[in-house]
Amino acid sequence: MEITSISQCWCGRSMFMLAMVHLIARIPLLIFLAALLVCASLPGFAQGGPPYYTNDPGTPGDLNWEINVGYMPFLYGDQSVSHTPDLDINFGVGDRIQLTYENAWLRVQSPSSAAKFGLGQSNPGVKWRFYDAGESGLSVSVFPQLFLNNPNDAVHRGITPATEAFLLPVEFTKKLGPVDVDFEMGYQFAHKGADGWITGLVVGHDFTPKLEGDV
Repeated sequence: MEITSISQCWCGRSMFMLAMVHLIARIPLLIFLAALLVCASLPGFAQGGPPYYTNDPGTPGDLNWEINVGYMPFLYGDQSVSHTPDLDINFGVGDRIQLTYENAWLRVQSPSSAAKFGLGQSNPGVKWRFYDAGESGLSVSVFPQLFLNNPNDAVHRGITPATEAFLLPVEFTKKLGPVDVDFEMGYQFAHKGADGWITGLVVGHDFTPKLEGDV
């Protein structure tokens, strides 16, 4: 479970990313095969935010790739939006910089109409861990990101919002005794929409080298 909140933000960062990829019959076969091809051809590293939507200061490391593919449901009062799947690609430049591109094939469902499918907003970003006090110390990063509509008909069909945005969050991580604490806070500047704050908190403990519990 992840504690996350947001004010006036369409993307609704209140749901956490599920680690498994779920095949849905309506996903175009080409999108699914392309995601599998990318994941199979590049080594991945389990660092950073996933399976949670809150990010931490972790980066993949110099010239390393981190590829995350997940199913992400978002529930609203008048509709549901599912990322089927969500593709998150990260590349390390040096030990403290991460280049990111994220996008998703969306399924939008409302009670009054049939489900609609289409490409989501492109989400490029750059993470920089500018302070690092070691494995048990405080680490801090900044992770500016853009949310941009693609040149398709997703906005006209009601799949993505007309709003485009610039998100400027700061991530913190600190080990407090046996507990790891990750906290993210930032502000989203929206074009043709409302600005808003985002916050996220993840608290975890490594029970064994292969078993970790988070809340």
